[in-house]
Amino acid sequence: MSITPFPTQGQYPWYDQLEQWGADTQAAAESAELNADALRADVATALSDSTAASAAAIAAAGLVGAPAGEAVLAAVSEGGAAYGELTRSFTQIRQTDLASFLEPGEVLPNDGVMDAYPLFQRAVDAVTAQGVPKTIAIPSGKYRIQSSVRWRTGSHVGFVGAGRENTRILPEGSAVFGIMDPSFDDTTTLNGLHFADFTIDCSGQTGPMDQVGIKGIALRWLVDSRFDRVRILNSWATSFGCDFLRNVTFADCTAIGSGRGAISRHSFGAGFGIGTGAFENETVRFESCYAEGARSSGFFVENLISTPNGVRGEGAGFIMTGCVAVGNWNGLRDFGAESSVITGCQFIDNENAGISIDGGSQAGRHGGRNNLATGNIIRGNSVGVLVGDAAVGSYTFADNEIVGNTLAGCRVTGRIGEGWIWQGNRISQNGAGGIEILSPLISLPQITNNVIRENGTGDGISMVGDTVEPVINGNTISGHRGAGIRLPGESSFMTTPTIRNNNTSENSLGSLVNEKVTDDTAHIAGNRAGASFSTLTNLNPRPSFQDGSIGPVTVITRFEAPVPLLDEERGYVRLIAMGNSPTARVMRVNAALSGPLTVSAWVRATRDTRIRAAVSGRWAAGTQSRNWQQGGVEATGDWQRVHVTFVLPANGSGADLTLSIDNTEAGGVLDVRDILLTPGVTLWGYFDGDSVGAEWTGAAYESTSVLTLSEVPISLEDRLFSLTGQVPLVEKVGSGTTGGLTETAAQPLTMYAVFASAPSGVRARLRSAVNPATDRFAIGRNGAGNAWVAVATDTTEATKFAAVNMVAGPAVIAGVREETIITVDVHGESSNSIEVDGFNAVPLANINNDASVVHSLVYLGAHEAGVRSAVMDALAAEYGIA
Repeated sequence: MSITPFPTQGQYPWYDQLEQWGADTQAAAESAELNADALRADVATALSDSTAASAAAIAAAGLVGAPAGEAVLAAVSEGGAAYGELTRSFTQIRQTDLASFLEPGEVLPNDGVMDAYPLFQRAVDAVTAQGVPKTIAIPSGKYRIQSSVRWRTGSHVGFVGAGRENTRILPEGSAVFGIMDPSFDDTTTLNGLHFADFTIDCSGQTGPMDQVGIKGIALRWLVDSRFDRVRILNSWATSFGCDFLRNVTFADCTAIGSGRGAISRHSFGAGFGIGTGAFENETVRFESCYAEGARSSGFFVENLISTPNGVRGEGAGFIMTGCVAVGNWNGLRDFGAESSVITGCQFIDNENAGISIDGGSQAGRHGGRNNLATGNIIRGNSVGVLVGDAAVGSYTFADNEIVGNTLAGCRVTGRIGEGWIWQGNRISQNGAGGIEILSPLISLPQITNNVIRENGTGDGISMVGDTVEPVINGNTISGHRGAGIRLPGESSFMTTPTIRNNNTSENSLGSLVNEKVTDDTAHIAGNRAGASFSTLTNLNPRPSFQDGSIGPVTVITRFEAPVPLLDEERGYVRLIAMGNSPTARVMRVNAALSGPLTVSAWVRATRDTRIRAAVSGRWAAGTQSRNWQQGGVEATGDWQRVHVTFVLPANGSGADLTLSIDNTEAGGVLDVRDILLTPGVTLWGYFDGDSVGAEWTGAAYESTSVLTLSEVPISLEDRLFSLTGQVPLVEKVGSGTTGGLTETAAQPLTMYAVFASAPSGVRARLRSAVNPATDRFAIGRNGAGNAWVAVATDTTEATKFAAVNMVAGPAVIAGVREETIITVDVHGESSNSIEVDGFNAVPLANINNDASVVHSLVYLGAHEAGVRSAVMDALAAEYGIA
């Protein structure tokens, strides 16, 4: 029969009475040391006997209607049959102390010297034999373990410490606290486990590099279980490496310094690494968890291609709420999550991406599908959101703050499925574009009601490939060196676009640039366009202090006299406070000014003070004025930028910028440099007449300056970074060897090389310390007029080559190494692929170029054809190759 769900604790008095009765019954059973079968029988009998009492309590309460009351009573009368559901609702797993498993004469091994493994294993095995779920309390102390503690079939055992600072488990060598015994029956599960309030410090772990099994905790097949306030430090591989979980929660857990022994950046060495795919639904919740400094990803979820039980399920139900990932390779790596929710999280200062979505090159895995990311902060990463291969996946990004990332806010480099959505996000102050989609086919995308501003050298929105029924509506897009909306590709197709009501102003290359062959333009309408422009003007005639003067800086109150200084070849003015809230004027412009204007200054103030910027604008020949003041920003003690956007009427005649610092005492410092005043609402990067591509309109340091945007060079490094979203694993300019490579060959790789017109028979290659004379992965050209890529597999089979014909002369060649395929690609010509053996796990040590190799680079991952083409174009342009 079905059971009506019970109410929550404290909702009804009769329920509380029933809960207390159940707890008392369980306590009595435990004290009598009944076995599991006797316990179930006794509780079932007691439940049956209590039916009348429960009915009376329900009737007296008058809070449950007849149908619900009858269902409750019917469930209670079921007795033993209903026991599992009832105990899950209102009883607790029994708890005992670790010391109770000591043998006569033993002392508690909590001094950090004795090996505590025998006691832990004895405790797990004893509870397993009892057949009753139990939680074991670990007293304060340091518990050194030299062997892995194993969970066996029926080990429904959890551990609770005395606090993260008080209870510390110290695995050494290859030991893991919590791993599945090889004898475990994977048709069964571990139920009701609870782990809480202890630290696993893995600083003593060691083993072969990329040994994925040396984790902090590595349990599988958990059901209805929890991890609360568990901290894992410095694990050799992944910290929390748990697979095939159902209804499992990680709350307030921490992983720091994960993956000390990981070479790969792909998945080994995550803070929290979850494998799915054994079931259709595998709900895992992360609540207020923290991951920092992981070699790969702070949080990693992977839909496994093969599972021990032979099932190929979706593993749906990954949930993250209020989590933080700081300083990892990726904040979150979605390697096949299904029906996930990521909300209220922060992904900050991660080396590769805040969120990375990529199914990899293995058939049958998608990179994220039917997932929602909402209300997250994604800041200070290389790329905010980086999407690789997600050919059947889709995501909705709603109401996120994607700001201040080095490259693009959102970049899609591989294949994606239908229906990706960006809605209501703020995507601003990223370095190389807002939303960039480089996919060959973009079907049914929706980009609506976003604020996309000031994203550096890129476009606000760009879609490169063939595009099917895009919806781009209601966005505010401004302040880009590129276009507001760019749809490039004269040979690309676009069908039935809806592009309406976008405010696209102050974009250098124009508001909407559509080069695609478009079948219907009727719904490209109602957009507010701004004119394109090729120059910017700094209207401040005294923007810097490079000439050693104090310029217009004038003390208004409670500052000592300003002093000009030089720091790292940048001139600045120092002001020292004589009391609280000192104020100085740092800019004065007496000239015709009108419309919206933005003024900014770089400042450095004593930490924990508050910097306030204010503008006084004048009009009508200075007879009228108005002040605008910024609310103030907390000083970091380092250089930071403050700005104010204001507006003047058509007869505007000037403006001043003043700065003050609050919460300071005498001796507090305020340094000022690089003051920019530009028309419009965009906060452009600072420039003056000394900047590359700019010139003074009059005398240096005494006149306005004009920057010609087309003359601002973008370095090759920045261009490649913009195209790939990656820093090369290793690169070499010219011939010779560069070492320091710490990756393994057992993963997808992409190599590029520029060849001079010198003799053929040259190569760029990766080599290992294991066998330094063998090329593990190489690209080159030979005397037969071929370009080739080769891979060594350490098998009896000969080295495999893929080759294509090419013309003589300088060339740019790309090679891709996937698990069973290698591909060679020549700039401006054809490509070729062949099948090869599986990956070779040998560690790589260096890259070596022959004399005619001009430049070589190696990236992690298999770059798509479109990315390869763009990278080869950039290299060819840099080295003047047709």
